Amino acid sequence: LSGRLAEKLDLGRRRTLLDVAGGSGIYACALAGSNPKLRAAVLEMSPVDAAAKRSVSGKGMSGRVEILAGDMLKRIPGGFDIHLFANVFHDWDEEAVAKLAANSYAGLEPGGMIVIFDAHLNEDGNGPLAVAEYSCLLMHSTAGRCYSTREVGGFLGKAGFTGINVAEIAAFRTVVTGIKR
Repeated sequence: LSGRLAEKLDLGRRRTLLDVAGGSGIYACALAGSNPKLRAAVLEMSPVDAAAKRSVSGKGMSGRVEILAGDMLKRIPGGFDIHLFANVFHDWDEEAVAKLAANSYAGLEPGGMIVIFDAHLNEDGNGPLAVAEYSCLLMHSTAGRCYSTREVGGFLGKAGFTGINVAEIAAFRTVVTGIKR
C-alpha cells in the first residue's frame, strides 16, 4: 500500500513530508524507509507524541522520522512540501475539515502538496457500499464521516489548493491531492 501511495506523492521532486496526526508514524516510517532522500516528521498532540516516539524508535527510524508536538487545529508547522493526512479527515466535522485544509495551506511551502488518504465516497456520494457502511459507523463514534471525493476537493479548493486530483489506491481507499500555488 505504501508503494502505491508513494507513487502519487511525486517523491522524486519532494523532499520533506509531515504526517499530520500520524499516530504511530507507520506511514512516515514506510515512506521515509523506501525513499532515502525524504525527511519525514509526525505531528501529534501530547501524550500521543510520546507514544509515536517509542513507535518510531522501535522501527529503527528515529534518525529519519522526527516527532513534533502540536495541535493541527491550531497550526500546522511549516518547512514541509507534503502534508499527509492519512485516515484523519473522516474523524472530524465539516468545520474542522475546512480548518485542517486551511491550516495545511498556510503551513505548506509554495508548490507543496496536501495528500488526503482515506476511505472516500465516490464523487456522487453514493458508494461504494463498504465506505458508506464505514461512514455510518464513524457517525456513531466520531464527529465525522466519510466524505465524497467531490466534498474533499471542495474543502481543498476553498482553502486555496489547485490541481485537485483523485486517485484510487486499494481496498476502497483513495488519495485526493492539491497543490499550494
